Amino acid sequence: MAAWRRAHRPTGSAQAFLLTIALGPDSTRPARTVAALLGAALAGLCAQLMAQALATGDK
Repeated sequence: MAAWRRAHRPTGSAQAFLLTIALGPDSTRPARTVAALLGAALAGLCAQLMAQALATGDK
């Protein structure tokens, strides 16, 4: 299962790229709000996965 988690972790640069597009000036306020909330949730999940990997010694 650890290999599956490693293969599906979103990278920080990909997340930043997508948020740059979604939070651009051409987006509506509700779209920016949803994108910001999803980005924050994804960042939290990534941090949790990294912390879990460090705690279990998974590389």
